[in-house]
Amino acid sequence: MTSRLWLWCFCAWVAAGWPRGRAVQLRPDMPNVCEEQQLTAVGQPQPSVRAFTHLVSRWEQGCAPPGWCVGYERRTRYYTMYRQAYSMEQRTVYRCCPGWRRQDAEPGCQHSISAAGTCFNGRRCSDSEAQPCQCSEGFQGPRCQYDINECAVDNGGCQDQCCNTIGSYYCRCQAGRKLGEDGRGCEDIDECAVVNGGCQQRCINTPGTFHCECDTGYRLHADARTCIKMDPCTGGNGCAHICQSENGMARCACHPGYQLSEDNKACRDINECAEGLARCGHRCVNSVGSFACACHPGSELGADGNGVTGLNWKLSIAVKRTMVVVLITVSMHSVGPVVPVTMDTGWMQMGKHA
Repeated sequence: MTSRLWLWCFCAWVAAGWPRGRAVQLRPDMPNVCEEQQLTAVGQPQPSVRAFTHLVSRWEQGCAPPGWCVGYERRTRYYTMYRQAYSMEQRTVYRCCPGWRRQDAEPGCQHSISAAGTCFNGRRCSDSEAQPCQCSEGFQGPRCQYDINECAVDNGGCQDQCCNTIGSYYCRCQAGRKLGEDGRGCEDIDECAVVNGGCQQRCINTPGTFHCECDTGYRLHADARTCIKMDPCTGGNGCAHICQSENGMARCACHPGYQLSEDNKACRDINECAEGLARCGHRCVNSVGSFACACHPGSELGADGNGVTGLNWKLSIAVKRTMVVVLITVSMHSVGPVVPVTMDTGWMQMGKHA
């Protein structure tokens, strides 16, 4: 009998100390119950195996008389410890929706806070049941409990993006643009006005963005900011014959026998014969990129390729030399004197006096 009385007293004490209104957990199917996500630190014990070494005594044989002695050996033992580890978990909790409260252990939240005369976002102006509260700007409803989405009408007057907030809103522009003084229109941002847009050489501003450019003789690095010096003759630079780099500038040149055209890139033939650059004795024959000298019939080019030597003159010299040799030979075998005779043609004849 005593034990039963003690158990009844204990249950009565627990019931008296238990918080009221918490006997039944709120569920989503109950009236005016809202779902919320809550981060909770959850602790869990985690095992950790440890080891320790100790010496154990034992009797051993083979010692000095009397033959037995105490020896020690090292042994390792293992034990498990538990430490508390915490992790953040997202849990779903159920609470009364705004404007409602729970009383005692009733199923759900059935008592309206608004019914007590509360104005959520405004002040009380009258006892009228239709509109008891005067709402602040950005709110609506009998108790000013609803937000007004200003972006739903004419984009809130914003030129670009309209962002609604609780009780208000604001305008926002895309990257590369900024809000105007009216807080609604968008203006271009001149990125080049601040530290040259990060460009090493030239910064070019465009509507909504910008880009970097390099001076002549440089090319843009992969970072689109830095400029790297380059060989201006890479790829030929459009030169027909030769591309020469001078102080970072590309200049075109032509092979001998050609000259630059008006575009300073193409090469055209030089007519050495027409411009008097060829020193030919008789005739000058022009060719693409060069020229050649030619002689009249009966003549041939000299050793320099320009001068002309007559064939008849060469032959006359050879004949004269031969006749001199013959004249000397005849005079050696002649009885009488030999008299050389010069003819109109310039040749020498031999003869005897009578």
